[in-house]
Amino acid sequence: MKELFKNIIHDFIVKDLSAVNDRDYEIPFDISKIITIIGARRTGKTYLLFSIIKNLRKTINSENLIYINFEDDRLFPLKLEHLNSFIEAYYELYPDKKKEKVYFFFDEVQQVENWELFIRRIYDNEKCRIYITGSSSKLLSKEIASSLRGRTLSYSIFPYSFKEYLLYNNIKTDFYSSAGKAKLLNYFNKYTSSTSFPELVDFDTSTQIKALHDYFDLIIYKDLIERFKISNHFLIKYFVKFLLNNISNPISINKCFNDFKSQGIQVSKTNLFQYLDYISDAFIVYPINMYTENMREKNRNPSKIYSLDIGLNLLFSQKINIGRIFENIVFLELRRSNTEIFYYKNKQEVDFLVNTAKGIKLINVAYSISETETRKREINGLCSAMDALNLKEAFLITNDKEELVSVKNKKIHIIPLWKWLI
Repeated sequence: MKELFKNIIHDFIVKDLSAVNDRDYEIPFDISKIITIIGARRTGKTYLLFSIIKNLRKTINSENLIYINFEDDRLFPLKLEHLNSFIEAYYELYPDKKKEKVYFFFDEVQQVENWELFIRRIYDNEKCRIYITGSSSKLLSKEIASSLRGRTLSYSIFPYSFKEYLLYNNIKTDFYSSAGKAKLLNYFNKYTSSTSFPELVDFDTSTQIKALHDYFDLIIYKDLIERFKISNHFLIKYFVKFLLNNISNPISINKCFNDFKSQGIQVSKTNLFQYLDYISDAFIVYPINMYTENMREKNRNPSKIYSLDIGLNLLFSQKINIGRIFENIVFLELRRSNTEIFYYKNKQEVDFLVNTAKGIKLINVAYSISETETRKREINGLCSAMDALNLKEAFLITNDKEELVSVKNKKIHIIPLWKWLI
């Protein structure tokens, strides 16, 4: 095992990373915390590590930047006791590095049982910085809470944002020239109608669909059925498709139970609650709760569901309302930078209430407000929420309208989604 580690270490040190694209994430380069990067499969965690390493190589010797992928088949089956061989292999290759600061990058670390014991030991005993990635939010959060408390900072990674999508395609954000704006809108239309998984954006539609089916099956079987030992394969797959077809809608487990029961599908409410927890853990969907300080009221009201990637939704339904797609894209953009996202409901519903460092922000999303009743409903809903929460401004995100609406002493910023995203 030690010789194999030496080969892997050496091969990476000479690996050319010049073609790796940077992502729009501000990950610390030199901080005395373990950096944890979590997210679904194929969202680009590995290439985010490569990007960090590429940039560190500008000022740090490549021999001090060591990457190991724990899903490498040559290491299977890798156990906790093997990990010390990695450390021994590295310092046998480069004994002088014992005196220097070294950066260790451990990809898909959750593949090794009790991995956190090894990470904590080298963090405490070696002169190093540590970056780890994983594909299971609950696995990592549970183990971080028990073993790495106070030692880590966590970052979630998602498929491409619109800014990253433009950056990848070398498109400048030119608002002012008609040609520049036309190009932006062309790429915006592509972005909102297909997948944003990094390795698929260049593929034609048929190849994207085939690859997305493969992604979907991989997540279902590896991250759900295999990880949680689910015996009812049909039900978990059916439930995931049901959720993906209902993005931005309130989802009540009681209603799901009754709907499934009416179709002759045998399932308990307890199983559905548990399955939703599993599916969220695998990062396929993200439930958000209604904003309230009353725990009983929070539990009584349905969650709203959002999807990891629009492409997954379009796999199973070509009729998803464009307004719901817009709302899902807004959620993902908020989720990239905020952890506390809710929907608000008083007399009317507001799509998003976000807790930010500067306070509460209210956001509604409507594809079109050209009809008087739609415009009135969206603005009144925001005004009612601003009154209840004592706020002075809110945002209404649309497809193409841009204006500032003043209502009494309140302001509502109406802005096109493409512009809000960049």
